[in-house]
Amino acid sequence: MTSTRVRFAAGIGCVTLLTACAPDSAGVGSRGIESLAITGVTVIDVATGTALPDRTVLVADDRIVEVGPTTEVSVPPGDTLVPGEGKYLIPGLWDMHEHTTTDDITREALFPLFIAHGVTGVRSMAADCFEDETPSCEEEPLATILQVEAWETEIAKGSLVGPRVVAGSYYVNGPSPDEPSTPYNPGTPEDARAHARILADRGVDFIKIYSGLDRDAFFALAEEARRIGLPFEGHVPEAVRASEASEAGMRSIEHLGDGNVLVECSTQEGQLRERFLAEIDSEAPYFAPIILQLVETYDPGRCANVAATLVRHGTWVVPTLMVMRLPEELEPHWRDDPLFDALPETEVDLWTEYEGWYTAELGDPETLAPHARWARELLRSMVELGVPVMAGSDAGDPGVYWGRGLHEELELMVDAGLSAATVLRSATLAPAEFLGATDSLGTVQPGKIADLVLVDGDPLVDIANTQRIQAVIVRGRLLERADLD
Repeated sequence: MTSTRVRFAAGIGCVTLLTACAPDSAGVGSRGIESLAITGVTVIDVATGTALPDRTVLVADDRIVEVGPTTEVSVPPGDTLVPGEGKYLIPGLWDMHEHTTTDDITREALFPLFIAHGVTGVRSMAADCFEDETPSCEEEPLATILQVEAWETEIAKGSLVGPRVVAGSYYVNGPSPDEPSTPYNPGTPEDARAHARILADRGVDFIKIYSGLDRDAFFALAEEARRIGLPFEGHVPEAVRASEASEAGMRSIEHLGDGNVLVECSTQEGQLRERFLAEIDSEAPYFAPIILQLVETYDPGRCANVAATLVRHGTWVVPTLMVMRLPEELEPHWRDDPLFDALPETEVDLWTEYEGWYTAELGDPETLAPHARWARELLRSMVELGVPVMAGSDAGDPGVYWGRGLHEELELMVDAGLSAATVLRSATLAPAEFLGATDSLGTVQPGKIADLVLVDGDPLVDIANTQRIQAVIVRGRLLERADLD
């Protein structure tokens, strides 16, 4: 399996909520990083789901150099002491499904929000747009892959606050019925193959598949992507079965309760798939009746067969339960949220537009409540059947704030019946496994990069304790509670 290239953005300067600033290098190492000793802390071993009490963790430069019982670890003179008594240390968190936006907004608002919430790595599900062919950055509030590369350079120098970024392409959705196919917006196999090569040349980490891509174009793109070694991830096109996408090499399927996992689990798959496709092409699509009928015709045996295919081909699932919340879970409204003041005006406009669009096409939360409950049941079943899962919030969706949204997603996953250990692993070790980066990320062990979060309660007892953050360490740089505030 080809590993996605992790963008190792490192070295964080001071953090405020909405500004990035250059680090003060006085009294720190050559890269602006201190040597740290976190003493008397309980280390959470996410691999085994166990707590290791009274440990001391030594950090030098950007790496963890020693982890052991406090009585057995000698703290070097001059190390900055971080008292860990009564606290818990976990690996830095990853949000494996989020959406950055324009260059300016991402720099000034989104990245600091991630770091302030202990999210030290993200997978951006649309981190590029085309500058000279449609779609363009003038039409969509996105950065280009060149700007993403500039972020990582500046983060490495310490002049920009931000997490590590795994950057996906613009949505590959195919042209609408009245548009021609082109290599930039592919609707034919030939153009799809050319599109894969264009994306590889642009330097994205993976291809982001979307729901409207033509069936033949999807399989041609998948074949070319495998040939050139570029992963493809995202939505399963409505014209393709989830099991077929997995067999074709799709590395992850997003939004477990949506689209083709849901369709393929139905006893009326063929009929309801045709209705889905017809509704997509209609002038005023409305999907709620189809979604509810899919829930009513759910067959656990059919879903078990889908799960077996995903396991066999190593396809991961990112459920994003945050976009399938129950009505009572949407209170207060996002406009009344304490973080609303951190939301740039352009995002307020987008969230308002998207909220109206979702209601018009998908239905309101009250109508779709059976679907939200079903998605949780399906997630629990898929995990029991061995399907690998990662946590992703869909931050940038209306009401899903960057950084905090991941913590809310973790709580929903526990509510779905997953253990706190499984859920914590889905945001730490699992992303490292998916990215082929377990040699450097995902656990609190010597040799790993020092991306760490110090919290006030045991997350294995209550996953909400991941939100009780006392400090974040980003590649060896200590940010205490006052810095995060």
